[in-house]
Amino acid sequence: MQSIKEILENVGEQLVNEIKSRINDKDLNDTGSASSSLKLNATDTKLEIKGNRYIGALDKGRKPGKFPPPNKMIDYVTRNGIEFVIDGKSIGIKSTAFLMGKGISEKGTAIFRDHSKGIQLETIEEMGVKLIKKNVSGIILNDIKSKVMDLSKGASA
Repeated sequence: MQSIKEILENVGEQLVNEIKSRINDKDLNDTGSASSSLKLNATDTKLEIKGNRYIGALDKGRKPGKFPPPNKMIDYVTRNGIEFVIDGKSIGIKSTAFLMGKGISEKGTAIFRDHSKGIQLETIEEMGVKLIKKNVSGIILNDIKSKVMDLSKGASA
């Protein structure tokens, strides 16, 4: 029989794979750093999955009100070959990045406006709770059953 730690490790691996899958399926893996940052730690009492803080933006999006880092916007525009054209002429990478950043600062990201475009960590968490309950409850029940049996042996002596 598996230990609770082994069960939590298995569940954690399933959850990490689900997060990575959603990042890929929703085309949110621009640099790959979010997926590669996911780390799992399981003990007999805790399951912890950590990743870089950018994963929060992939889940809930970025709310309006603050301009995104200009260098990140320039990197994004460059990596993705985004080009704004006015009157048949490109406005350039920096201007394109600025306009995109301005839109984010005013309206938030698409994920912020429509959470279904994000990775929806709450549903992954719910999946994890169900898996843990399903797999750990059998161990706990068997442990309780064996302790009750031990008690009944002691009572008949």
